Formats: sequence, C-alpha cells, structure tokens
Amino acid sequence: MQMGLWGSTLRFKLALMKMESSDAPEKIAEFYKKALSRYGTVLNCSDPSQKTADKDKAGSANRLECDDDKPEKGGLVFKAGTKEKQHIVAIQPNGQGSLFQLVYVEAHGDDKEKKAN
Repeated sequence: MQMGLWGSTLRFKLALMKMESSDAPEKIAEFYKKALSRYGTVLNCSDPSQKTADKDKAGSANRLECDDDKPEKGGLVFKAGTKEKQHIVAIQPNGQGSLFQLVYVEAHGDDKEKKAN
C-alpha cells in the first residue's frame, strides 16, 4: 500500500508492506537490522532502554526516536532514518514463522518553520 498527501505547508508519504515468512522472528530481525543500517543508526524500539539514536554532531532536532513505537507482545520493532524519513520494521511471531511489516514514512513541514528554528 502506498499513500501520499500534499498541501501548501505539508507533504506526507506512506508506504507499507505486510509479509509472512517461515523464518523465525530473530532471523528476520537480523536481516532487517543490517538493511536498515544504511539509513543510519538502527533503534531497537523493543528494548525500553533504547529511546533515541545517538546524537549526531550537530545535535539535530531531526534525530529519530522510538517515541510510542512499541512491539506487540513477543514482537520486535526497529527504526532508522530521521524524523522526516523513517524506515520501520515490525516483526511478530506466527506459529513456526513470522509476520512482518515494512513501513516508510516521509513527512515534510513548512520550510519557513525550519528556517525560524
């Protein structure tokens, strides 16, 4: 599924894929943690101690955080990217295999607001 929304001050894009695999959640997680690393530090939002990615050198306000993204019971959630361009993988055990979702969220606000900050 893919969805987009554009306005005078806001652009929003969402892409979502839901898949099933006979592989265990841990195997799926290892693959996607490596794949997500190309977008920056990978947050393990399944781990309550990992709330935010390491601050970049500029201390950017665009730093990605787990916020309220938590897995369902027994699941795993990983994120990478920035607040404006987030890549998310959510994995759930399903019998002997796994169900997993890949999500890409791109959101841009008003450029004037960025310049004021």
